Amino acid sequence: MSSVLLPLLLYKTVTQAEVKELPHFNLETELRLARLEGFPIDFQDIRRRTSIVADEENAAIPLQKIKISRDILGEVDKITFTSIKNHESRLFAQSVIDDNQDVLKSITESTSKPGYFVDRKWEDGIFVIFPDITNLMNIRKLLTKAIIVESERGNHDQCLVYAESITQLSSYILGPNISNIIVHEGFYETYVRILIQLASRFPNELRYTKYLRKSIENWPINLRLEGFKCGLPQWLKLYDDLKNRNSVKSNSILTEALEIDFNEVVEGGQEPEFTLGKAALVNAFRIAVHQAKKSDPGSRMPLAGAFANAFLLSSGNPNFANNYFLLFTYFLPLNDFTSFVIPERKLALYKQAADVLSSMKYDAGEDEVLSDRGELLTIIRSISDGSITLTLKGPTVSDDDELSITFPLPDK
Repeated sequence: MSSVLLPLLLYKTVTQAEVKELPHFNLETELRLARLEGFPIDFQDIRRRTSIVADEENAAIPLQKIKISRDILGEVDKITFTSIKNHESRLFAQSVIDDNQDVLKSITESTSKPGYFVDRKWEDGIFVIFPDITNLMNIRKLLTKAIIVESERGNHDQCLVYAESITQLSSYILGPNISNIIVHEGFYETYVRILIQLASRFPNELRYTKYLRKSIENWPINLRLEGFKCGLPQWLKLYDDLKNRNSVKSNSILTEALEIDFNEVVEGGQEPEFTLGKAALVNAFRIAVHQAKKSDPGSRMPLAGAFANAFLLSSGNPNFANNYFLLFTYFLPLNDFTSFVIPERKLALYKQAADVLSSMKYDAGEDEVLSDRGELLTIIRSISDGSITLTLKGPTVSDDDELSITFPLPDK
């Protein structure tokens, strides 16, 4: 690769001679290789990764009819495992959940359906929206709070019904988009964390630990890389929009959010420069995936710099390339390897939590573990105020990336 990389772009003016030193790629070859490596290269490929579901099997239809008001959401926000220890708070929590039994019944009936299909406007590229996900988040919140109340009542069968609804919601959200995948992980993590809380609070209910072990076996790893690959058609579309200046949304983002002159895109280059830049963009995605699979966690992914180079090559305009880098990092958060290893680190943490609960190893200390990628991690156990906290650290884990979970010690 050329030495003309991102640091040079950001901190000095790039000469035309240096632009000519940038690596050149053939677009047809890059697209063919990308497809062979499992990349979707257009929105038809994206649609092939979604399954149309018959109405009678489509949970999206009844779930979209379930609306949880802001007032109810405000009430359920007050329900926690700690608050229901107070008599008045417990009565309040029970009344809130009891008043919403019809809604909860509709939720569990809906989540018994095997499929979930919403006709997304994938052709909107990076501007595609998922309005139904906010509603699913509200449904998850109600289910989580209902689990807290029913566990206190001793209705453990019902708790598991609600927990299974949460994991079913997580499967519905999964789709060919990095946003879908990250939200899917969040829903599944809610499921795992609530099982940890239940297993710690009700040690005699051994099925909670059993379900926890099963949930950890199915932990979603390696999905982010696929979501990242699914971003290629979005960025190819945006590239074409910029070339043709035919997207009002792209124009708005560039001029208003990042103060980039939309018309500068075509000032520095025409064909074949634009096609060379597009080929460089595809190559940047391909190289990033190869490096993400093998590189050490915590190292910087070269994609952002290579992406800026693609636009420098196509436009000959260093200022535009610099600003486009900002647009890239804003819309595509997975631009360093840390983002790809977070699921594996969380898996290591929750495996340790399950081990603590199974062995009842309720003492302070630390253990070294290896993630599925082979990353060396340290999990520290600390005791405070009747609870145990597991904190994940490691030589490649920054302070900002520390993960932890706290759950109560069993009653003596």
